[in-house]
Amino acid sequence: MLLQNFPHECQIRKRVRSIDEYGGNRDESVVVSSGVKCWEQQASASEVSTYQKRGMSISTKIFFTTDPGVTEQNQILITKRLGVAVAAGSQYILDVMSKPEPDASAGLSVVWRVMCNRVTGEDQ
Repeated sequence: MLLQNFPHECQIRKRVRSIDEYGGNRDESVVVSSGVKCWEQQASASEVSTYQKRGMSISTKIFFTTDPGVTEQNQILITKRLGVAVAAGSQYILDVMSKPEPDASAGLSVVWRVMCNRVTGEDQ
């Protein structure tokens, strides 16, 4: 697959704390960027095991052509697959579990890999 033709698009969000109408703290998800080309893949058993040893759960990895600049405070929402919008009922939030790491598995090019864990439906 050519790097400029990644099959998915996502929205990168950042969790921010706000105060609700009763004065309590509430986490909100604010969109940082949209239409970011990416490629979501299931994490391998080896990757899942490595993160479990650190006390972390992962389910998927997402590749980017450039460093997306995300941290563990970010969330990712896949919005398109193969150029088709993902229906709202089929969307789910991915919590970022690692900082972006260079990955040379794409042959002659380097992509950026981010490990994530599926949280729930988009309404969270």
